[in-house]
Amino acid sequence: MTAILTLCEAGDHIVSASTLYGGTYTLLEVNLRKLGIDTTFVNPDDPGDFRRAITKKTKLLYAETLGNPLINIVDIEAIAKIAREAGVPFMSTIPCLRPTCAVRSSGARTSSCIRRPNTSAATAPPWVG
Repeated sequence: MTAILTLCEAGDHIVSASTLYGGTYTLLEVNLRKLGIDTTFVNPDDPGDFRRAITKKTKLLYAETLGNPLINIVDIEAIAKIAREAGVPFMSTIPCLRPTCAVRSSGARTSSCIRRPNTSAATAPPWVG
């Protein structure tokens, strides 16, 4: 929510994949709408749906992968390209599947989950950064 509110304010628009965790859907459809931020939900299987939903008020494209409830994987590279062309950020949750990302009993993730060792601008995928 903090990241979204850093980018959006009343009157702005978000384009989001429709396959979302229930709490995220409630944030976008209910809570942010109360603050005047509208969201259009699109089918993430067709990245072109993101492009077609962009308006002059769009400030953010959003998706989750793995999506809920379909466990779908969105085409991050295609959506990031659309966002770049539109001049808006693309935000996505991506699970870290490395074995070092164990969750401690306290529920906090280890710091290795946050760091990206051996990743630089030269070796990072095109949608990073």
